[in-house]
Amino acid sequence: MKKHLITILLLLAAATTFAEMAKMRFTITQSPEEFNIDYIETPDMTLVESKENPDIAVTRTYKIKKGDEEGELRYSLFTDTGTDESNAKMQAYIWSLVCTKNIAGYDFPSKGLTPYGDNDVKGEFNGDCGFNAFIKSPTSKYAEGYNYIYADFFYKKGQGLVVRSFLFKDISFAGVNPDGTTKSDSALFTNYDSFKFFD
Repeated sequence: MKKHLITILLLLAAATTFAEMAKMRFTITQSPEEFNIDYIETPDMTLVESKENPDIAVTRTYKIKKGDEEGELRYSLFTDTGTDESNAKMQAYIWSLVCTKNIAGYDFPSKGLTPYGDNDVKGEFNGDCGFNAFIKSPTSKYAEGYNYIYADFFYKKGQGLVVRSFLFKDISFAGVNPDGTTKSDSALFTNYDSFKFFD
């Protein structure tokens, strides 16, 4: 029994340490000079004012409308202040998980945050690593008025973490038909390649 208690306490201490390290590594981006990404706008996207919320700072917001599908695309940027690259990916993961819980409004399970292949992130977004989460029935102020969030987290060394989220009411926005079949020309898929890190 004592061994189990000691193990649990050690795991909690390690998790707290990683969370504190991630907190120290990333700060809310204050100006465009801190972060160098290219926003790729499509005809479906309209730049709108970002709404204030207590959950996560939003840098940029687009309304998306494609046929009957409507939603929002939001970006939050966190500048990389770390110098130790040995644990950068772990710190990016921890920070992404914290952001996921904030935008979900509930204790989102860590297994729900799925990693992308590093080569895929490099090829598509010019980043070093990335993760994604699909959030159902969010309860946060951030997600007010929406039933789903598809969130991506992309990290690039020396720049930081891009939190990109698609918010929508109807699952058809993500390419799922009422009968369960999928379509590749949905609003989410056609607006997916919407940013890239500069070198």
